[in-house]
Amino acid sequence: MPLTEDNVIRQFSKWTQDKCQLRLSLSIPAVSLSLLGTSEVVSASLENGRFELGVGEFEFSFLSADASFEYTNPSARAERCLTVSFRDPLPRKPAGPPDATLMLCELP
Repeated sequence: MPLTEDNVIRQFSKWTQDKCQLRLSLSIPAVSLSLLGTSEVVSASLENGRFELGVGEFEFSFLSADASFEYTNPSARAERCLTVSFRDPLPRKPAGPPDATLMLCELP
């Protein structure tokens, strides 16, 4: 389900408050880079259209206009994941896959 910026910051704040362990996956196909790890959200903010996100030792900063957000919660027993997809801001026909994807999944 697509999310607004306000819903995204609420989810990050909830994970921070609850000290949830997350599985983190960053995929950048253009450079064949994929990072996997687990940690906690330590900070999250949205100011002037820019997200600042701290997950463990990682810090991410990106413009909300460059990202789309989707939350997956198929059932109460399944993993809850927030996916941030980044695309080239120039429109292309046909639209290709995201240029990069950051997925954060809540661990049980």
